[in-house]
Amino acid sequence: MTMKPPTGENDGKLDTAWIEYVFDHPATPDELVIKLMSWRNRSYPIRITVDGTEVFAELTPVSLGYVHLPLKPMMGTRLRIQLTAPAPGTGRHQSKRS
Repeated sequence: MTMKPPTGENDGKLDTAWIEYVFDHPATPDELVIKLMSWRNRSYPIRITVDGTEVFAELTPVSLGYVHLPLKPMMGTRLRIQLTAPAPGTGRHQSKRS
């Protein structure tokens, strides 16, 4: 599967950040493997959509490395990963650039 470079947007708030991947051809992702900062210490509330349909909306597990997130299978061309709130316990609402 090939993809175009990701796009993303952030209004300066961590809880509204998102990134979107566009597949060259329709695909049916059923799992996302991902690693973010400080995964050993915190979970992140994320929402994943395929062409606007929600396929995952939970707190990510704490991990020492990559985590595998099961997705509801949905055919589409756009996969978006979005934070839905600040990570619990961070107390941060603004990015470091603000």
